[in-house]
Amino acid sequence: MSATPLISLIIPAYNVADYLPQCLDSAVGQTYPHLEIIVIDDGSMDGTTEIIDRYAAQDRRIAAIHQPNAGIMAVRKRAIEAAAGEYLCFLDGDDYLPSEAVETLYRGIRELRTDIVCADEIRISPDYRAERPERWTGTIDGDTFMRYQLTNRMEGYLHAKLYRRSLFDGLRYPADISLAEDKLMNIQIAAKGPTVGHIRYTAYYYVKRQSSISHRTTPIEYNIRLADYAETYLREAGCADRFRPELTLMRLKFYWLYICHSSSPSIAGHPFVADLYEKLKEPAVRELARTNFTAGERAVIRLHKRPATAGLGKLLTTVLRIRASIAKRTGGKKKE
Repeated sequence: MSATPLISLIIPAYNVADYLPQCLDSAVGQTYPHLEIIVIDDGSMDGTTEIIDRYAAQDRRIAAIHQPNAGIMAVRKRAIEAAAGEYLCFLDGDDYLPSEAVETLYRGIRELRTDIVCADEIRISPDYRAERPERWTGTIDGDTFMRYQLTNRMEGYLHAKLYRRSLFDGLRYPADISLAEDKLMNIQIAAKGPTVGHIRYTAYYYVKRQSSISHRTTPIEYNIRLADYAETYLREAGCADRFRPELTLMRLKFYWLYICHSSSPSIAGHPFVADLYEKLKEPAVRELARTNFTAGERAVIRLHKRPATAGLGKLLTTVLRIRASIAKRTGGKKKE
C-alpha cells in the first residue's frame, strides 16, 4: 500500500441541481491529497448535467459520466466499475462532507487496520440539525457486522464509511431495487467477513428533502422482495442458517416501517405477515424483537395482527411518531 493510496469518491446525481454545487464544493475541497471524484448523472433533466460538466472542466480529479436514467443500482455498479481507488467513499448528490472527511476516514482505517471504517453523520432538515452517532464503537468482525446490518444496530447506508475496494468484487445490483439498496449491498459485503471499525467523528451531512425517494411509502411487495434478495445472498454465501433469527427480525423491521407509513387497510392476512407472527413465537426471534423494538412498537405490531384491532394500532403509531418527532427536534439544534 502506498503512503497515500488513491481513494475514489463516488457521487450519484439525479435531478439535484439545487443541492449539487454544495455537494461538489465539499468534494473538491477535501484535504486528502490523492482523490478521484466520480460523478454519475443518471439522466437528469433539471440542470444537474451542466453543473457536473462545469465542475469537471475546472478540476481534473472529477470524472463526469452521463447515462440515460437507469436507476440507483445501475449507477452504483457503473461507478464502482469505473473506480480506480484502493478504497471507496460514497456521497449522494444532495448531501455534503466536512473538508477533512476522507482524510479522517482513511486515518481511521489505517490506525484500526480494518477493511471498513464507519463514522457519524448530522441530519439536516429545513427545521433542525440532529446528530446521528452510531450506536456502537470499537472494532467488530464480519459476523457482528452482519448482525448489526440485519438488526439495524448499524446504519445501513454506504455513506459516512470508507471501504476497501475489493469488498465490492462480485456484488449483485438488482435493477428492481431503488430504496434501501445501500443495506442490500452492505449485507452482501458483510457475507465476505470484513473487519469493521468505528471512529467518533462527524463525516457526513445528510440533507433531508421531502422529494427524496427515501421518504416515499413502499408497498409491502417491495419490502418482501428486498428481504428475499438478502436471504438469497446469505444462502448462496452459506451463512443464512447462522443468521436465521436476524433475517426474521429484518423482515419484521420492514413490516414495521410499512405499517408506520402506509394508509392502506390491514394486511394481517398476507402470507408474509402471517409467517412473521408465527416466527415471533420462536424464543430467539422473540428476544430479538424485545431488544430491538420499544414496548410501544411491540404493542403496535401486536395490534396489527388482527384487522379488528389494526385501527388502534394505527392510532398508537401516530402517537409514537409525534413523540419521536418532538424528541428529534428537541434533541437537535434548530436552524436559525
